Amino acid sequence: MKIFIDNQPLSVDLSQFNNLEDFIYYVMNNHISGDKLLTEVKINDVTFSERWPGESKTLPINKIVRVDFNTSPIKELAIKILSDIPSQIEMIKNGVLQASELYRVADEQEANLNFIKVLNALRSFINFIIQIRRANLVDWDNMLVSDTTIDTVYERSIKLIDEIIEVQEDEDWVLLADLLEYELLPVLDKWNDFTSKAKETLGSKTN
Repeated sequence: MKIFIDNQPLSVDLSQFNNLEDFIYYVMNNHISGDKLLTEVKINDVTFSERWPGESKTLPINKIVRVDFNTSPIKELAIKILSDIPSQIEMIKNGVLQASELYRVADEQEANLNFIKVLNALRSFINFIIQIRRANLVDWDNMLVSDTTIDTVYERSIKLIDEIIEVQEDEDWVLLADLLEYELLPVLDKWNDFTSKAKETLGSKTN
């Protein structure tokens, strides 16, 4: 398999990876510098986006011919992305409410379609947050959101996503609706507060 980061070849021992997700996270954490933001992953010249939650965990890498990781300088994109995030979070929240309502009335098929969109958007957001943290663009350790540390919000988000996926796989629709509406929505509100403060911090650094 050929691997490129911004058109530069990369040599990696692929025997250590069980699936595509493990490989992507390895490259992100070990070969993309902290001042760069991963903006696109292309598999065999096609932009990769999960079609269902956890798809990348099910994909072996032995049949992939080429992977391209495209990045951009994070400082150039961070303020723009942070400006766009509040509207994205509102869309995620609307999707969460729609999915929870559909699960409660037992319309699982339509609810699952909304759920996949919500989860993909949430994962993209969390990946962006991870890269902001790696780049040290904000004072992660001392910034509080609603009297809660960012670390606490982040850890809760990761655990909640895992819990939501597990409950969805178990087809416990009532519990899933409760998690989406009563657990995920408050976390999204905290991230909205964070993006506002982070944007203010980055704006002051560029002035």
